[in-house]
Amino acid sequence: DGRDDLLFRNTVTGKYTVFLINNNVVDSQGPFNAYSSADFNFVSEVDADADGDADILLRSTSSGNWVLFTVDNGAVIGQNGLSVYTGADWQLQR
Repeated sequence: DGRDDLLFRNTVTGKYTVFLINNNVVDSQGPFNAYSSADFNFVSEVDADADGDADILLRSTSSGNWVLFTVDNGAVIGQNGLSVYTGADWQLQR
């Protein structure tokens, strides 16, 4: 919807929850089905598919692999591994 929402991660379980915000109020919340493995960390949000919703980029701390989760209305609708640099000396700059 083009509005910023909030994404939280439980540090024990690794699971994500998304809070959809409208007019400065939590409109709804629910699970955000991205990798819960402690090996994958949040890196950035980017509207990769240009639909007005932020998509989520995670990176593996062990392999350096990148995974982009495509989001629509707060729900994951797809995921794709990205063929970009995996070496630890490469970091995303936005």
